Amino acid sequence: MVALVLNVSSVGVLYITRIFLARWMGSTEEFGAYIYAFNWAQMLGFIASLGLPTAAVYFVPRYLEHQDLARLHGFLRSSWLISFFGGVILAAAGTVLTYIFAPNDLRASLLIGLWISPILAIVNFQKEAARGARHMALSLAPSQVLYPAMLLGGAGLIWAMTGTLGHLQTMMLLGVAACIVLVIQWVGLNRIMPPSQGVKRVFELKTWLALAIPLFFEQESRTVLRQTDVVMIQFFLGDTAEVGQYSAALQTALLGRFALLTLNTVAAPHIAGLYARGDHASLQRMVLTATRRIFWPSVALTLAACLLAKPLLGLFGKDYHGATTVLWILAIGQLIGASFGPVGHLLNLTGHHGKNLRVFSVTAVVNLALNAILIPLAGIEGAALAAGMSILMRNLWSYLLVRKHLNIHSFAFFGREKA
Repeated sequence: MVALVLNVSSVGVLYITRIFLARWMGSTEEFGAYIYAFNWAQMLGFIASLGLPTAAVYFVPRYLEHQDLARLHGFLRSSWLISFFGGVILAAAGTVLTYIFAPNDLRASLLIGLWISPILAIVNFQKEAARGARHMALSLAPSQVLYPAMLLGGAGLIWAMTGTLGHLQTMMLLGVAACIVLVIQWVGLNRIMPPSQGVKRVFELKTWLALAIPLFFEQESRTVLRQTDVVMIQFFLGDTAEVGQYSAALQTALLGRFALLTLNTVAAPHIAGLYARGDHASLQRMVLTATRRIFWPSVALTLAACLLAKPLLGLFGKDYHGATTVLWILAIGQLIGASFGPVGHLLNLTGHHGKNLRVFSVTAVVNLALNAILIPLAGIEGAALAAGMSILMRNLWSYLLVRKHLNIHSFAFFGREKA
């Protein structure tokens, strides 16, 4: 329940934060420049940790269960250092490339984003380490709720004092907020983890990376699907105003993920348990019932997003109405995803994570190709079409794998709830 409340809260806080930032910045160009720099910071932060955050969800509870403190603290220490220095190396390389290729008006904010990425890499790792320790409040509250709330508060203070807010100031605030979150997480982890005093750490990098690297490729595939549309819009169109409009439409469309987010949070523990017991009938019934119960709220949210597209985009400012068609396409794409149910969780939690990795990897490559073709042809509407087509491909492929390997119907319109 804590995880569900915090996940839902984070969606609302992030949406409100984006609305106010867009309004205080006053133009789609400023807002788009911030989104572009922030996306680069997030992507590099994910890359820097080499999949170790996801691996923490496996290793941390295992070591805690067996009271293997030597390996626990060895894993925590080495993952922290790899995340930080990996981020520093990427930031240094990115700095050189930024000075060579980045436009002058974006260079400063991109440089700030690059050097925030090591901090974001550690924040992401510590979030997942807390999750592995089954401390969902520490895992989600600082990074998902407090982080955007601090950004909102700081930006609001600057705007109230000066009457203006720029993307450079916002990126600086982002860095300060990230550092505060890192410290809060670090203090929290030190309180919930067994003490390390007197423990001689054991380092098994080969074992840890053997699991982390495959997870890294799945994670990066997810990152490509989430982040590269913004980067490619700027690359092909060279206009941060278009980036700003697209981001406003995307953030609004993602509100439709509320129902699917709820389903995944609630269903995941039950999927693993029912599969482990071999109770196929109950698993089928639970999955199909849950999918249908979240599908119709998703329909309502999609209809609301489409019918109220202009007023919703108007919350960001009068210059965002041009993204109405983008919002329609992205909202329908989210509805398509909801209609297939928790197919990714079904594969990951039943021993088929390798197949799920293949799905995400191929879909990420296809998404890049579609963006490269459609953005020059159709602008931000082309990016939205690429996103929608990728969602359909990923979910349909995953659904077919679930049918083949698990004999489970998860599509909202097929199958019977009573098995």
